[in-house]
Amino acid sequence: MSQADVHKAMSEYLSTHTRQQKEEKPNLRLFDALREIIPALSQEEKAQLKASIESDGVNYPVMVLPDGRIVDGMNRWELSGGKVATKVVALPEREAILKGVELNFTRRHLSGEQRKEIISKLRKLGYTQEEVGHALGVARNTVSDNENIVGSDIAFTPPDLRVQISES
Repeated sequence: MSQADVHKAMSEYLSTHTRQQKEEKPNLRLFDALREIIPALSQEEKAQLKASIESDGVNYPVMVLPDGRIVDGMNRWELSGGKVATKVVALPEREAILKGVELNFTRRHLSGEQRKEIISKLRKLGYTQEEVGHALGVARNTVSDNENIVGSDIAFTPPDLRVQISES
């Protein structure tokens, strides 16, 4: 086989392989469960990310489930007009939610209130304190403390142990 034949065979293989990958790429869409947990970017953060994408491109692939729901990279996908590399991960939905939250929690500059809200939302979805703490890189006690904050929907309000002392 000549070098030209090898080159032609490789070109045909790559052309076929690339075509198959494009056909198999899932239709990307937002993962509603994650959008309800993770706070939206501020207008300033969106503008900064868009400028970064325009100047440097998208540096990290968008992580998607086999059905096309985006686990990580929703904003990159939206702001790039869908022109992003993808990485398909086969995770159960429950784990995919934790993974998406974990990646955003560590990368984003979230306020204390936003962090507390994420913890509260995950706990309302039935995740254990250990699962939430592990995903967010915080101790289980931090998750527990968050739940004991007055005003939290899932807060345990300890009894008022103050005793009224008479003035007699």
